[in-house]
Amino acid sequence: MSAETAFETALERARKEVQDGPSLGWDTPSRFGRAGLAARGVLHRALRPYTMRQSRVDQAIYSAMEGSARSIEDRARRMERMVDMSSQSAHAVALDPESVVDATTHVGPLWLNKADSLVTPSIAEHGMYEAHVTALLLRTLRPGMTFVDVGANIGYFSVLASRLVGPEGLVVAVEPGPNNVSLLRANLWRNGCGNAVVLPIAAYDHRGHVQLVLNPQGGAGNWVQPGEVPAPSVLVPCAPLDELLEGIHVDVLKTDAEGSDVVAIRGMEQTIRRSTGITVIAEFWTQAYGGLGEAPAEVLDYYSGLGLQTSLLRDTGELEPYGDEALLALQGSVPFVNIVMA
Repeated sequence: MSAETAFETALERARKEVQDGPSLGWDTPSRFGRAGLAARGVLHRALRPYTMRQSRVDQAIYSAMEGSARSIEDRARRMERMVDMSSQSAHAVALDPESVVDATTHVGPLWLNKADSLVTPSIAEHGMYEAHVTALLLRTLRPGMTFVDVGANIGYFSVLASRLVGPEGLVVAVEPGPNNVSLLRANLWRNGCGNAVVLPIAAYDHRGHVQLVLNPQGGAGNWVQPGEVPAPSVLVPCAPLDELLEGIHVDVLKTDAEGSDVVAIRGMEQTIRRSTGITVIAEFWTQAYGGLGEAPAEVLDYYSGLGLQTSLLRDTGELEPYGDEALLALQGSVPFVNIVMA
């Protein structure tokens, strides 16, 4: 029994005691016969003033308890409302009108980064981004599911998932790029995505800060890289998602972390293992990338150790079973492919 339930039970018991009064049993037969009843009556009359006073005291105590309970309930409702208002308004941010583009897309209206040359042109022209991933999410996500969007960028997939999982579902949008987080929040706000939360961090395998290289081509394509880098960079907070998703069952994970996808997945290994039936959509780089020292063969061995079966996500949105050798054979022909693990 919770503390709240126990308090309500005690309050109800007190109410009945005060309402019904003490059960003195003055008319109960006495083993001393008529003399016993007479003596009991004399005692009853003598104690009546004290009983009445006790009743008034009990009533005052109950009233105080009831008032206190009502005050606690009122405070709890106010706090709950404040938390709800804070959650609902968490995505409300101001934008520089000179730096954004307003676009009509398949998932709803979106603000795009005017300076970006990777994501913005595709969405502006087609109203869609990565049609093959979009098609897979449309087939996979259902009301009530939980979707984790690592590398959420401006929120195209987060907004799409928010509509698909509905008010009973949850979307966790993870985006470390300071040039993207504002647009991500704004797009979630604009589309009424009250079931989405934003984690402005890099999904990683340890807590701390990592160096995020800012892609000179715009807001998309930022990547994590240790050591010295020639391009502008920023230190961003990082954390294992296992720490932040504790107890949450994830149905679909999409990670687009520009070569550090395996590091993000290592940081949520416990979540993946306990999330029965999870679908993982990830970029697989066919060669070591970003200075992370991750050899493609080692990455695939790690995924196999998680008990995940790998398929290749074709441009059509269809899945094709693909073994490790076939994926490694792609080296040199393409820098990366999208794989789906389940």
